[in-house]
Amino acid sequence: FISGRWLFLTSFFQWFSGNYWILISSATLGTAALGIFRACQTIINSSNVFFQAFENIFPIKTSEILKQSGVKSMVIFIQNFSFKGILFTSILILFLCFFSKPILILLFGNTFGEYDNYLLNYSFILPFIFLQFPISYILRSIRKTKPILISYIFSSLFTILLAEQITNNYKIYGLINGIIFAQLIIVTISLLGALYYLKKQL
Repeated sequence: FISGRWLFLTSFFQWFSGNYWILISSATLGTAALGIFRACQTIINSSNVFFQAFENIFPIKTSEILKQSGVKSMVIFIQNFSFKGILFTSILILFLCFFSKPILILLFGNTFGEYDNYLLNYSFILPFIFLQFPISYILRSIRKTKPILISYIFSSLFTILLAEQITNNYKIYGLINGIIFAQLIIVTISLLGALYYLKKQL
């Protein structure tokens, strides 16, 4: 029950770590800049098809390994899974290094080709999005999801306090890197929480 309560509260704070940036940017940057970001976001978010597919397999697999073989085996499984995921997201980033401009032109027209640097910059969010999955599998398997909630609270605080200032000062790059940093906060705090609880069980 407690674990589920933390996850319910997490969904509330999760809105601020991403959507609040869009809300602020629509007022500070204008619709044209927001349209550029939305184009980049649409391309990057296509990877969520792969990430969400993990939810049908790996949480159950992680829990099964924990029950059958213990914490150490679960950690090894998650380490292998994380390595493959980081490799996959790195390949995607490398791919966009060469093909971000043609992809933008193909999907959104010639005028968007000049914004390929924004797309490449935003692609660096991919490893941080991915890492939230294996970390959450650990915390959910050991029924210690409070660190996920705490990570989103800190990410939301960073966003609420600084989003307007960052986007005003650094425009689209501020929006992109602000969202990336918000994701980094989530990954860092969740990982520290997972390591803390795993150390107690090993």
